[in-house]
Amino acid sequence: MSGAPRPGRKNTPLVASVVVLVLVAAGLGLALFQSSSNAADLSSQLSATRSQLSTAERSVSALGTNVSSLQSLLTSDNAKIASDQSEAASLQTSLTADSAKIANLTSVLASSAAQVATLQTAATTDMATITNLNAQLSVLQSQTSSLQSQLGTLQSQISALQSQVGTLQGIAALTSSSVELSKSGVTESAGGLKQISQFTAQYAGYLLVTGNATTQNGYIAVDTVYPSQLQSQAGQSVNYVWGANGNYVTIIPVIPGTVVAYFGNYDTSGTDKATITLAYYY
Repeated sequence: MSGAPRPGRKNTPLVASVVVLVLVAAGLGLALFQSSSNAADLSSQLSATRSQLSTAERSVSALGTNVSSLQSLLTSDNAKIASDQSEAASLQTSLTADSAKIANLTSVLASSAAQVATLQTAATTDMATITNLNAQLSVLQSQTSSLQSQLGTLQSQISALQSQVGTLQGIAALTSSSVELSKSGVTESAGGLKQISQFTAQYAGYLLVTGNATTQNGYIAVDTVYPSQLQSQAGQSVNYVWGANGNYVTIIPVIPGTVVAYFGNYDTSGTDKATITLAYYY
C-alpha cells in the first residue's frame, strides 16, 4: 500500500502557482485599493494643507504688516530712547552738579551750625553781661538821680552865690546905692548943728552929698568920719562946706556901722537954709 501512487499528485504545482497568482492578484488589488485610498487621503490632506497654507500666507502678510508697524514703532521708540538717554545724561550731569552743591551746602551748614553754637555761647555770655550792666545801670541811674538832686541843690547854691558875687562885685565897684535923705528947706540958726539923717552902713562906701544953700556958712558932718570932737572939727574941712548961693557936691567916706549925718551953721549971726540929698553908695 505504501508504494502505490496517490491520485492527483501531479497537478499540485499548478494549483500552487494559481494560488500564488491569486494571492499576488489579491495583494495587488489590496495594494491598489490601499493606494487609491491613500491617494484620496493625500488629496484631502493636500487640500487641507493648501487651505492652511493660504491661511498661513494671509497670517504671514498680516504679520508682515504688523512687523512693519512694529518696526516703525521700534524706530520711534528708539528715537525716544535716544532722547530719553540724552535727557538722562543731562539729568545725570545736573544730578552730579546738584550732589556737589548739596555736599558744599552740607559743609556750609556744618560750618554755620558751629558758628551758631559759637554765637549762642557768645549770646549767653552777652546776656549775662547785659544783666550785669543793667544792674550797674540801675545803680548808676540811682546815683545819677541822687547826683541830679545834689546838682539841683548845688545849682541853687551857685545861683545864690552868683547873686551874692554880683552883689559883692557891685559893692566892690560901689555901684549899689540908696537915698538916705532928700529934703528941702532945711534951716539952721547961727552956730547951730542938727541931725538930718541916720542909717546903718552894711559896707564901706561913701556918702554923696548934693544940694544948695543960701549962705556959704553951712556944713555937713558925719560922725563915722568925726566920731569925737564933732563940733570942734566942724567947718574946718572945705570938703564939707557949702558954696555960697550955689550947688554943692561932695563925697564923704563912710565905714560899716551907724552913720549919723548933721547939718550945721558956723556963722555967728545969720540963719542958713539948704536943700540936701544924701545918697549912700556901697
